[in-house]
Amino acid sequence: MKFYVLHETHSDLDLNDHEALDTQDKALRFFELTKESINNRHEIKQVYCDGESEYFVEVDDCQTIRLYITEHQL
Repeated sequence: MKFYVLHETHSDLDLNDHEALDTQDKALRFFELTKESINNRHEIKQVYCDGESEYFVEVDDCQTIRLYITEHQL
């Protein structure tokens, strides 16, 4: 059985979050919603990567946020 993990990692490690989802479609939808939330909560200073399943940015307070999906097998 495959499952997908959406990772939201911050250079301030206390803010890291991970969500497990059972389908790739759900993971991609949650990725888009989380990306939109990041953009609404922060002023984006620089975009390092903006792909289908990876988003890596520097935000207003000189912190970085990386959002990405990994696939796993049970």
